[in-house]
Amino acid sequence: MTYVAGFSDCPNLSVAVIPEGVTYVAGSSFSGCKDLSSVTLPSTLKAIDGSAFKNCSCLKSINLPEGLMYIGDSAFSGAGLTSVSLPKSIRLIGSAFNKCDSLADIQIPADHAISTVGTEKSFESYFSGKKIQEIIALQKLLKETKTHKISEAEGKSLRAEIAKMVGAKSLSSNGSFDW
Repeated sequence: MTYVAGFSDCPNLSVAVIPEGVTYVAGSSFSGCKDLSSVTLPSTLKAIDGSAFKNCSCLKSINLPEGLMYIGDSAFSGAGLTSVSLPKSIRLIGSAFNKCDSLADIQIPADHAISTVGTEKSFESYFSGKKIQEIIALQKLLKETKTHKISEAEGKSLRAEIAKMVGAKSLSSNGSFDW
């Protein structure tokens, strides 16, 4: 298991290249890196934990690799992303793209197997930004998207399974991976 952590609130960090072999981006790894404008993710990446790229306002785009299975809550919250293309490999997603006010385009594979956790949130709420909420076409896409909600217990079980696959020791009480 190889992971990246510890770059949060680095004021001069503008480029991050995560090397091949890394399977996990830990929670808050790059949170608050407001000048971060370029991130290269490895093809080996399996999970991006909560708040990993939160408030990276200069981050306009990111290539999420095929093989990525999990994106945690607020992973890209407040980022400057303008579009997102989810890989077919995504299995579990939290409210990863909330407060992405520049986000205007989301590509979701037609034959995906995405699960969302909880019963109170709609799939639309996982992509809450000013622009995205204004796009009527997205509303149609989201209504046609065949996601299914799972219980908190099922979500915890699925996160634990993903944690095991990426080599984490355990799952903490807040749903983050423990190393």
